Amino acid sequence: MYKSKDFEEKIFHCRCCGARLKDGKTEYCNERCRRRGQRLWRLEQIRRRKWLSDPIGHTVRNVEEYNKSHGTNLSYGQFVAQVLPKLVKGV
Repeated sequence: MYKSKDFEEKIFHCRCCGARLKDGKTEYCNERCRRRGQRLWRLEQIRRRKWLSDPIGHTVRNVEEYNKSHGTNLSYGQFVAQVLPKLVKGV
């Protein structure tokens, strides 16, 4: 068989601004973008931790899990009014 001359060039883009990277860089185009990207990442981690510790977020995850495992499509209100009391009582 013939050896293919097709090849793919791996192109990297800045994780912050999206600019095409040059000179062997693989994450950020400059130091400003690196600082900004790392700051945004920290803020996203804080936002995610707040969401995961929020009681409403916890209930929303329970609704999604319940709907997936039981094949239902209950809303948040339906779940809290009908299902949650039964789960708390252990019925």
